[in-house]
Amino acid sequence: VMNPANASMFGKRNWYATMIGVGVPVGFALGGVNSVNAYCATIMGLSGITWIPWAITAYGAVQWVVGIVGIVGLVEQFDRKTLLAVSAAGCACSHSLIAFGVSGVDIPGIHILALVGALCFVTFVAIGLGPLSWAYSSEVLPSAVRGPAMSLASVLFWTATFLQELFLLDMMDAFTPTGTFLFFAAFNVGALVFVLTCLVETRGRTLEEIEALVTHQ
Repeated sequence: VMNPANASMFGKRNWYATMIGVGVPVGFALGGVNSVNAYCATIMGLSGITWIPWAITAYGAVQWVVGIVGIVGLVEQFDRKTLLAVSAAGCACSHSLIAFGVSGVDIPGIHILALVGALCFVTFVAIGLGPLSWAYSSEVLPSAVRGPAMSLASVLFWTATFLQELFLLDMMDAFTPTGTFLFFAAFNVGALVFVLTCLVETRGRTLEEIEALVTHQ
């Protein structure tokens, strides 16, 4: 008979696994993914780019191509932790580029940084945080709490997504577009630290081996 303590997400045995298993997808949502996906045209307009339809077409094309490359070509070729770390670092740099691109600073061509940042962002999402967030959670969460923990992660992910899309324009009004995207850049730096210091590697390990690494007996 299973010890009831073993089935508790936040009990002594499973709290660490729950923290990282829920933290990865929720951090992905809070890192600004939908600030770019849902408001790409707005970002291009704020930067001063006038050929917005072409910019959106380029964004969609890159998202499609690198999405396939990320899932098919990279996910099974490199460690999960490495891809998530590279992805978080790349997202931080990409948000910084967007922040400078929409700053309105009187430097010739600086507005192009908004498009470059958006294209880099979707690329770095596609090689790590996009395809791996939920896969990593399903691997790292112990079987006793996988169902409720994944449900919790899903609720928090979509709540964060909804709030971000609802209030992003208000954030840009309150903190300026540049300040808003620098905030997302800083958050992704925090996500990078979280990945490097808290996550365990799951690639090449059985679920039993992973569970032994993340549970506290």
